[in-house]
Amino acid sequence: MEDVTSIILAGGKGTRLKPLTDELAKPAVSFAGSCKLIDIPILASLEAHIPHILILTQYKSESIEHHVRGAYPICPQIQTLSAKELGCAFEGTADAIRQIRNKLANSSSEYFLILSGDQIHDFDIPAFVAFAKKNQADCAIASVPVSRADAPRLGILQMDLNGKITQFVEKPKSKKKLDTLTSPSPDMLDKPYLGSMGIYLFRKKALLSLLEKDLREDFGKHLIPTQIKRSPTYCYVHKGEWEDIGTIATFYKANLDLVKKAGKCLIDKTAIAEGSLVTHSILGEKANLKPGSNISHSIIVGSNVTIGNNCTVKKTIIDKNAFIGHGVILTNSGNLEHYDDIGQGICIRDGIIIVKKGARLPDGFRL
Repeated sequence: MEDVTSIILAGGKGTRLKPLTDELAKPAVSFAGSCKLIDIPILASLEAHIPHILILTQYKSESIEHHVRGAYPICPQIQTLSAKELGCAFEGTADAIRQIRNKLANSSSEYFLILSGDQIHDFDIPAFVAFAKKNQADCAIASVPVSRADAPRLGILQMDLNGKITQFVEKPKSKKKLDTLTSPSPDMLDKPYLGSMGIYLFRKKALLSLLEKDLREDFGKHLIPTQIKRSPTYCYVHKGEWEDIGTIATFYKANLDLVKKAGKCLIDKTAIAEGSLVTHSILGEKANLKPGSNISHSIIVGSNVTIGNNCTVKKTIIDKNAFIGHGVILTNSGNLEHYDDIGQGICIRDGIIIVKKGARLPDGFRL
């Protein structure tokens, strides 16, 4: 892997993840109690022994930079670079890469691996790189099998029996068009489409040429269709875990799927929950649960959350530094999909209660 550089795109605002992203970039949102979303591509790159890891940031970049400095103090191969430092604004995924094209041109790496900073996956980077090299691909695109219902929200690839991409359509809505985009996948008949994961491996010369040829701003919408027409582009099929975290609902599901997979609650070693019942939940760093409380199907996202005596918390996300008084009941008894209580710092999104960062709920509060 000595000839590969990872470029992690971590500039997203995460508007649909508000209020969790009110003060953070989307990749800096906590995940699984003790990690951040940005840790997933960083750790995958480190485990693959990639010698150079470049993180491109834009929105609230300091939240990512602060985390990287603290979490990876002995990893000099990791570098963060913000749009502000470059004196520009990234207009899209391809535009972000284009802004560092001189850095890429002067790099000794032969391949550039482009990763997203806000996805959850167990992606095998060495297998992906080996696949691209074996096929002598100028570009390889990672994909995941998806159902017809999920296909319209992704870029859909069509490949031939040799894995070469023959078509790419970004978020196809037409049923007629979808009928033409199925790919060979005999072992997953319920998922006949291949959705792009937004993970790309480019040969250096091919990437620089593509950025110069197509001056538009987005890989999925613009440059990938151009690349497919220009030179050999191959599809790598990933059949493990993958989720693009776009909404509160997907964030909540991805966290609790981890609990289900683990077969037990995920509780940080610094959390205190003696005398409370915790089921199918995640307790983050320094969460402090007083006796008599019942926490189920919930996520304590950040650190220093206190939950008082005899509380009932269900299907709730609680952000860092929140304080929940005694006897509080959070169960969404009205089955609301959307709700805001600005004064108390609590809301409901996608039917999930969110206690905002620093909120203080008084004794006996109910929702």
